[in-house]
Amino acid sequence: MQWGIVLLLVATAYGQNPGLLASVALSAIEGFKDQALPVFLSQIGDISIPDQNDQIGSGFFSIDVTLSQITVSGITADASNTDLSFSAPNVISVHIAGMQATTTFNWNFNTHGVRGGGNGNVQISNTDVYASIGLGENNGHCTITIDSASVNIGNLNINIGGNPLAAVENWIIGLFNNNLKGTIQSAVGQAIQQSGQQAIDQLLAQFGVSVPIGNTGFGVDYDLVVPPEVQPDHITVSSLALFLAVNNPDYSPPIAAALPLPAYNPNGDQIQIAISDYSMNSGLYAAYTSGDLKYTLTPSMLPSSSPVQLDTTSLDSLFPGIQAAYGAGLPCNVQCVAGAAAPMISTLSGDVTGTATANCAVMVEGTIQALGLAIDLAFNATISLNSWEVKGNVNSAEVTSVTAYANSINAAIDTSGLTFMLNMGLGLAVPYLDQTILGPGIQLPHIQNLDLSNSSVTVGQGYIYIEATPVYQITTPVAPKLETLLPKGLKLVYA
Repeated sequence: MQWGIVLLLVATAYGQNPGLLASVALSAIEGFKDQALPVFLSQIGDISIPDQNDQIGSGFFSIDVTLSQITVSGITADASNTDLSFSAPNVISVHIAGMQATTTFNWNFNTHGVRGGGNGNVQISNTDVYASIGLGENNGHCTITIDSASVNIGNLNINIGGNPLAAVENWIIGLFNNNLKGTIQSAVGQAIQQSGQQAIDQLLAQFGVSVPIGNTGFGVDYDLVVPPEVQPDHITVSSLALFLAVNNPDYSPPIAAALPLPAYNPNGDQIQIAISDYSMNSGLYAAYTSGDLKYTLTPSMLPSSSPVQLDTTSLDSLFPGIQAAYGAGLPCNVQCVAGAAAPMISTLSGDVTGTATANCAVMVEGTIQALGLAIDLAFNATISLNSWEVKGNVNSAEVTSVTAYANSINAAIDTSGLTFMLNMGLGLAVPYLDQTILGPGIQLPHIQNLDLSNSSVTVGQGYIYIEATPVYQITTPVAPKLETLLPKGLKLVYA
């Protein structure tokens, strides 16, 4: 089965200070358990019990008896009778009440050459299962371990077919009520523990601690920092949620540390995730160091109504001498790359603001650099949540200052006119800024069999806050009725 909720417990990342804080309420895991438990139990499969051999009586009255092909199958339980409890520092306790199963068997006897045999089954009911699950961390990876699973059988209804001798019948009944009862308890408990652990291990192996962001060359590192913290009503995990360039990862980017993130709110939704400015700025820094932040403004991109066009004649009003130096009417491009500092955003009670720097070269005919300009930018953005991915959208951007770092024509720059032209071009570049600066987004861990469309995102001081109420979409098989599991012609004996 797909233990989708496990993914919520692995949303953690590398570092010292948390950049991401994720909390899952007990009620969320309770809801998952109600749908997932029948699926899990149905996939345990058959459990084989060793053959049982004995001799009844002695001498002339001895009977050799054998119980073979003893198989436990059809394990079911009513998930509504199952309890979960959290206990610090890292334990989830599970109690499955009213578990049911069927044990089938063949029997035969031999007494001085006289043989006989048949088959039968045992209906197991009113059975309790107790399991303890530990959460931890190993070399940055989340560990989820089923530490123990014990079974306490309540009722055994023994059905024996084939009209056995009274002595054989009594032996079978006594065998199940004594030795085999404990053997079955141990075998079922071990099967639940092993099957559950295998499902968890397979899922953890599939969930990488580094989650790539499409084909951007970036990823988010969800390496574990500390073991998950277990409280009576929720589990909380902390992470750095660090963006990295895949080919050139930097685990210590020069950005401000995360501010304290809000603790779990018992009155909030079942899933609560806080992502700090640190995490988002690590993404901007990764894009900055990768060299992906670049943009070119060409003559065809400016509207004909613009008072300034990108050619040497029109630009001569901003850069006196450019027409004399290079000729009249020659097309020019403005090629911009990231400047001296990486873009940076700041969140404050519903508002997202940011700054960026750029070095822009005025290129005559696309090849000759006439001027080099250092530009400071300010932008405003909104945060949205789409397909469980946190996205930023640049609403507006503005040039706040312009200085020349290269001036081959020794022009006296018209700063106000240049700022106007650059702001017009910047307005055209906003979709590009959306895509390259905030567009990659933060991909939260994907959770199979879980609909998280009922979610919201808000902006706080130094973080964004996501809340969700999960809707589970797990297909649960219909458990067969007990009477359909009984072979025809069996005699029912209540032990």
